[in-house]
Parts: sequence; C-alpha cells; structure tokens
Amino acid sequence: MCRRNRSVSMQAVYWAGWPYWTLSLMSLAVLLLLGPAADCWAADAVRGVTDTEIVIGSITDLSGVSAIQAVNNIDAVRLAFDEANAKGGVHGRKLRLIVEDTQYQVPRAVQG
Repeated sequence: MCRRNRSVSMQAVYWAGWPYWTLSLMSLAVLLLLGPAADCWAADAVRGVTDTEIVIGSITDLSGVSAIQAVNNIDAVRLAFDEANAKGGVHGRKLRLIVEDTQYQVPRAVQG
C-alpha cells in the first residue's frame, strides 16, 4: 500500500508561500478590477480596419546596410497587395501598406 508523505502533500497546497485559495481570491480581484478595461482592449483589436480598407504597417530598413533585402521584401508585399486589391481585396476591403524606414538605426526602429 502506498503511503503519502504529509509534508509533501501540504507543500503542494502552497505556491510561493501563499495558499492556493488566497491566490484564487487575488486572481478574482484582479479580474474584477480589469474587467472594465476589456472594452478598451476589444476596441484596439480592430485598429486599422474600416469598412473600406485594411491598413497594414511595416517598419524596415529601406536604406542602410540591409536595404537591398528589405526593399525587395517590401516590393514583393506591394505586388501581393496590388494583386489582392485587383481581385476585390479581402472581404471587399482594399489593402493599404504603410512602410516606415528605420535607416538601419536602432533608435529609429525602437521609435517605430
């Protein structure tokens, strides 16, 4: 017959020194406090999408050391967007690409 070690089973009830029921109550309190913010998060989910277009942005190095690869990639994306728009877009919405050049500089990339 298997015997349980009571000290091990009691340790399983605690996490980082807190009883699990206390953590559950704290989690519930956080959810209740953040519940009203869910409306704001839901609104952010459709940023860039309107009834007529979908705006997609890219931050890349169009100048600088790695410009050759980035320019080719952006040109390929533009071609794909043009092709999709010629076929009617995505669910009737046109695709629009916004590209920002970071010039192969970390501060500009972080700022973007």
